Amino acid sequence: MKFDPAQVKEERDRLTARITGKDNAGPILNEVRRRMWDCVSVVRREESLKETLEVLLRIKKEVVPRLEAKDFQGLLRVLFTETAVRLGSLVTLSALLRRESRGTHYREDFPRTDHQRWNQMIRIRKDGEQTLASLMDPVEIDDFDEREEVLFHG
Repeated sequence: MKFDPAQVKEERDRLTARITGKDNAGPILNEVRRRMWDCVSVVRREESLKETLEVLLRIKKEVVPRLEAKDFQGLLRVLFTETAVRLGSLVTLSALLRRESRGTHYREDFPRTDHQRWNQMIRIRKDGEQTLASLMDPVEIDDFDEREEVLFHG
């Protein structure tokens, strides 16, 4: 695999510019962890999932670009926090779209398992600046083949 030296330099400069002698990622990471545990872990509700998604998207837009690191160790925390925010928003979106309880994930607002509608995976992908979520083929073959795509601004 070949790397473009200009792209490597640009990314290195972007990352090292975040090393400012300040360290502010820790409290943000703790907030993301707390919200994910409280609202997106085992017991879920549409209201708390929507609120969590809004908070994560706000953090992604307004806070993540301003995260700073004291040193290279802090830079790793910044990168981990960025990843946690991105992954948390995707997991929350998937949980919000799945309107049933399945396995150990219980939706208070959708307490039953719906094999006909939800016996499939949710695929999330980037398309330019948009994130699209769609239902994939059923996990087990049956005669239900409905597709749904949802535009996700985040």
